[in-house]
Amino acid sequence: MSKSSIIRIVALVAAAASTMWLSACADERPVHIRVLAINDLHGALESTPDPSDPTRLVGGVAVLKAAMDSAESQCGCLTLRVDAGDQMQGTLLSNLSYGSAAVAALNLLGIDAAAIGNHDFDWSVDTLRARMAEAQYEWLAANVFDSVTGVRPSWAKPYHVVDLPGLRVAYIGMVTSQTKQIVYAPRVAGLTFGSGRAAVEDVLGQVRRENPDLTILTAHAGGACDDTTCRGEIISLARELDPGEVDLIVAGHRHRGMKTVVNGIPIIQAGANGAALGIVDLFRQGAEGWRAEVRVQRVFADEVTPDVQMQELVTTLGGTAETLASRSVATLAAAPSREELGNLIADSQRQFAEADVALMNFGGVRAPLPAGPVTYGMLYSVMPFGNELWRLTISGSELLRLLEQTLGGVSVSGVQIRVYGDPDAGNRIASAHVGGQPIADGDTYSLAVSNFLAEGGDGLSILTDLPREDIGVTTLDALIWHLQAAPQPFVIPSNPRIVTVD
Repeated sequence: MSKSSIIRIVALVAAAASTMWLSACADERPVHIRVLAINDLHGALESTPDPSDPTRLVGGVAVLKAAMDSAESQCGCLTLRVDAGDQMQGTLLSNLSYGSAAVAALNLLGIDAAAIGNHDFDWSVDTLRARMAEAQYEWLAANVFDSVTGVRPSWAKPYHVVDLPGLRVAYIGMVTSQTKQIVYAPRVAGLTFGSGRAAVEDVLGQVRRENPDLTILTAHAGGACDDTTCRGEIISLARELDPGEVDLIVAGHRHRGMKTVVNGIPIIQAGANGAALGIVDLFRQGAEGWRAEVRVQRVFADEVTPDVQMQELVTTLGGTAETLASRSVATLAAAPSREELGNLIADSQRQFAEADVALMNFGGVRAPLPAGPVTYGMLYSVMPFGNELWRLTISGSELLRLLEQTLGGVSVSGVQIRVYGDPDAGNRIASAHVGGQPIADGDTYSLAVSNFLAEGGDGLSILTDLPREDIGVTTLDALIWHLQAAPQPFVIPSNPRIVTVD
């Protein structure tokens, strides 16, 4: 438990006689508990313009802490603070310290327990363990195993039980089973990531024997809901759980808000980058367990007074980062669409690597760019992972298979693709041309990609055994070179590379 959590609990106990969270029963068990949930902070320690209204700032840990403290004060009840993973990776301010800055901020936020997220592995297991040692809260992952022995590594704590005034709380952690496909392969070598209830069956039994009053699953495995249904990894898991095994799921990984109930279990997913806060009010219903009221609220900087101590921390940490982040790189004539930005990045990789074709995965593009001056910090937010640029040698037949597999998931450069509007499965490409000529099965082509994709990331195992050359720069360096080498303001090409035909 973090020091901030202890201070909060002591204050609540001292005020117990005048608050509404103590039961009238002799055992003085709390009848109302509030859970404050965040996920996918991605090192977003500073406030940023709200995408839907750029005149307002949203998020930032000083604003987030003020919002959390206010939500706790308004309730006057026992309050728990839970994170669902991907805490560190994603901004220059956090990445310069390999996530240490983000952990310091989460300590000050008073987080009680957190799931390990897939991007928390991005700098290696050793780095993750160093950050875990700095944390004043529990990092949890019940579905991580040694790929040889099948045993959980000693650092992968599956659950944590804490005794609070009148309440025993159990936290269970999970990370998405797709981590192996998402994280650069050498970073998770020797590990496997179990899927579904089967991966945590033993942990559920161990927790049950701890006899907790409240069990919270914090899972870096997300979901999404539309008007008719909810789907996703966490939804499937919730359907597999037995009644009463878990009282609340705090979910992450999907960067969107979600609140739903599946199999009688309330699920909260706040969003991403500290821009929203999940609030769950749990009311004890005797033998029937807990009744939940769930909501997600945006965290606007103009609606709270930012926490002074947290702001001082961010200011102290941000000096070096600000000098680098504010460096001007280029000027854009117009704000690119998501498709145009992906194409721009693919163009930069193809041209720097002097390759025939380049592929850029959608998941590697993490933020938009505005029109006008573009700084290093803005570009870093777009591509924060530090991936290296590699050039592979690939046959025409392999390239066609690759393009077929990745349609709808990558931006391309150097290739023009025509796809059927209503294709048969596995036969979507009508034609593909490189340099104005159809791709020939027996010809050889050069392909520029990140080392993440080259090592089989995003399920591209087709690339893992191809001849390769490390170009010697990061993909971010290639993008900066590409922008600076062109006349200003830079005009991003809008020509489509993938078109649909009848």
